[in-house]
Amino acid sequence: RPAHADNNHLDIWHNGVNYLRDVGTFKYNTDNETVLNFAGTRGHNTVMVNEKEQMLKGSRFIWNNWVTNAEARISTFDAYIEIRSCFEGFKELGHGIKHIRTVSKKREELIWEIDDEFENTENFSKEIFWHINPNFEKNIQILVFNNEGELLSLNKKESKYSSYYGVSE
Repeated sequence: RPAHADNNHLDIWHNGVNYLRDVGTFKYNTDNETVLNFAGTRGHNTVMVNEKEQMLKGSRFIWNNWVTNAEARISTFDAYIEIRSCFEGFKELGHGIKHIRTVSKKREELIWEIDDEFENTENFSKEIFWHINPNFEKNIQILVFNNEGELLSLNKKESKYSSYYGVSE
């Protein structure tokens, strides 16, 4: 049973430092908006489609409309390692909606390339979330391009983080 709507989430750690992280678990018993901010899609380094969660939030610990057809594979090459994962979700919007994420990590460099693809979402907006450890924000550069190779602007927002249960910063 899924506890979070975090499919295709990506954490990036290097030398014991969590540079890109999820926002943690604040409290189990709180208002729905707070639960969604921590356990929902927007609390993870993944995507929302048309401002919808990957799954429909039910009561307390329950998620409905579970993702299906989830799969992942890891491939190794001389210069890089690649993880490709996908799932079918966002069932509130229709059937056959897929998020495919390919993460390529160069072996000798601190460079990750993340390619997010979608199926059956032509008329829907997409929002990608990146939760950067604020202690290392200066060390991270995020560039986002559309399908035509045009650089997109970033919309930076503050978010809550919980390093320990019941603590929000």
